[in-house]
Amino acid sequence: GVYTWARVDGGGAAPALDGKRPALTPRLTLTGSVVWSATTRLTLTARARYESARFEDDQNTRRLDPALVVDARAEWRFTRHLSGYLAADNLFDADVQTGIVVDRTGAVQGLLTVDAIAAKMRAGEHAPAFDQLAASEPEPGEPGADETGAMGAGGRQRTTK
Repeated sequence: GVYTWARVDGGGAAPALDGKRPALTPRLTLTGSVVWSATTRLTLTARARYESARFEDDQNTRRLDPALVVDARAEWRFTRHLSGYLAADNLFDADVQTGIVVDRTGAVQGLLTVDAIAAKMRAGEHAPAFDQLAASEPEPGEPGADETGAMGAGGRQRTTK
């Protein structure tokens, strides 16, 4: 496992970020694997990854839930130089949050998850929420933009006053 003690030093450019956790950085990540050679040709593998809660934004105001993802793989060795495998990723369909969509006022409009993004991609869609959000967002330095002009996984981050 990995324990991360990361803090932002915003210096003079972004003093409001001093001491905050970097966006999308979990404090704790644990990973583990179990590999079993069932026969000389068949190998079964299970992997698990846990990530603790993290913040979606630089201001540490929008919290993403922790997640546990389990993957499985079966590999068959056909010959000395040829093998194939079947894999199942996110075997238990964990809800892995990757971002939060907010409107111009900073109000939460919804969560982005790995499953939601994958479903849109399978349907051949681009993320319209991002397109609409980006079209209505001010550029860094314009009125209404945050002090840093930073971008987050859920759109431009902003400070409401």
